[in-house]
Amino acid sequence: MIPSVESVASHHDMHKLSDAKGRDFGGVWLVIDPTQNVPVLIRLKVKNGEIVMQNGILFWQPLAECSWAERSEFISCTPRGFPVGHGYESPNAACTE
Repeated sequence: MIPSVESVASHHDMHKLSDAKGRDFGGVWLVIDPTQNVPVLIRLKVKNGEIVMQNGILFWQPLAECSWAERSEFISCTPRGFPVGHGYESPNAACTE
């Protein structure tokens, strides 16, 4: 199920991925499409009130246009790609599970 605009915006505010020049690459999310069963890391942010996914280097595609999005599971992650809430928020934290 596609996350809400509010959850994507909140996650982005707390865990934004950016480079040394301050360019914004959105928030990192782990996505699992049950028909593929292969986890993939993607970057999401809210643009003009709509959730968009980075597709390539400069293109941000509306997530609602992706046929796999509605059936997929979305898990918010730290900028390093670790799921949030699983003991990985700090780079030096050990797994708690």
